[in-house]
Amino acid sequence: MNENAVELDLVPESRMWLIWLAIVCLACATYCAIKPSEGDGFAYLIGLYLVPALIIWAIFRAVAMKKVKHKRSTMVFGFVFASMVVGGFISQAIMKSQIRTMSTSLKDAASLSSKNILVNTESKASGDIGKMDSFMKTAMNKFTESQNTYVASLGNAGAARLIGYSNVDKPGELGERLNIIENILTLANAHKAEVLGIVGSIRNDIATLDVSQESRDGLLRGFNNSMGDDKVVSANLDLGIMSFALYKMQHEMLARSPRHWALKDGRIMFNNNAERTAFNTIGLEMQDIQAKLSALDGQRAEGLKTDIQGMENLVK
Repeated sequence: MNENAVELDLVPESRMWLIWLAIVCLACATYCAIKPSEGDGFAYLIGLYLVPALIIWAIFRAVAMKKVKHKRSTMVFGFVFASMVVGGFISQAIMKSQIRTMSTSLKDAASLSSKNILVNTESKASGDIGKMDSFMKTAMNKFTESQNTYVASLGNAGAARLIGYSNVDKPGELGERLNIIENILTLANAHKAEVLGIVGSIRNDIATLDVSQESRDGLLRGFNNSMGDDKVVSANLDLGIMSFALYKMQHEMLARSPRHWALKDGRIMFNNNAERTAFNTIGLEMQDIQAKLSALDGQRAEGLKTDIQGMENLVK
């Protein structure tokens, strides 16, 4: 009876390490699955979890496997390491899904923003990806709000009156149009200062965003490549200001030489070749500016497209 009693006590004790192993492996897999993955692939996971697995194995062997054979001890390392790698694969799968979600979200947001429509800043992604998604859409809205306010102010200043040259030959019309252009130039310069201020504030906000340093660095690179390139933004705004300045020059020419031109079918007709050439040259410069503005808009859109494509390439 005594021998049997001893035997019954030893059987559960000899298997207790298996229960602890199952708990440790589950904990390792869960932690590695929840922990955001900053790399991709099997080789990355091996390099990432080899040393932690060895440490956990050594501790487990010393605490829970004092009476277990060496071969089984080696097997335990395999289970611990495998559980961490499996958890890492799950984390990578989750990360790829989040990136796909953000990529689709930013595509839709960019499409709306290009039409000066405010976008919903909430993100369906979570973690750092979700925070960056919301941040980028918030940044788009800041630019959109600024642009919409600027366009509204141009309308209030009478910009619609400057379209074409109808009624430009009426008494007082040129003077009024020149006043409108002068007010618009003031608005355009103020808008430039505001937009550059937005660019700087967004860049500062990225530096303090509650995500990993690697995420902040990647977000800053993406922002500078698409919406936050100071040179591109400044050049775009300067061209718009220059276009209004050239339009002002045309009106000043008309005001200086009222007897050298006439309005016919909505077009300015000159009786002086030199002034006609000068007037048309300014018009060509304005057309060139519009082409450059379109090219810069395309460059900015292409930069954002490249960033989004880069995200998609990560999950292929």
